[in-house]
Amino acid sequence: MWPGPLFLFVAKNFDVFGFELAREQVAAIDALDTEVRGGPNPDSITLANYGIAIPEA
Repeated sequence: MWPGPLFLFVAKNFDVFGFELAREQVAAIDALDTEVRGGPNPDSITLANYGIAIPEA
């Protein structure tokens, strides 16, 4: 059962700007960036390399 009317439930999920991060929290998030790609080069994802067609987004 929904916790209330659907529009209130959806509105609560979209309220993503009602918080602040401390300087230490921002530093911890910034430290996650290793500047190393975690997946394949997008240009290498082709029908020939992967055997499936990748539709354009």
